[in-house]
Amino acid sequence: MHNLISSRAVPEVIRRHGGVPIRTQVGHSIIKAVMAKENAGVRR
Repeated sequence: MHNLISSRAVPEVIRRHGGVPIRTQVGHSIIKAVMAKENAGVRR
């Protein structure tokens, strides 16, 4: 996951390492909610 203020390189690096980039709005509570919704942090 990355937010709107991250570098454009971030999603490229995520993909390069086998991940799926998910862009969120800025803010801890927003990111935390999206992480829960997307089940982020759980290896598949």
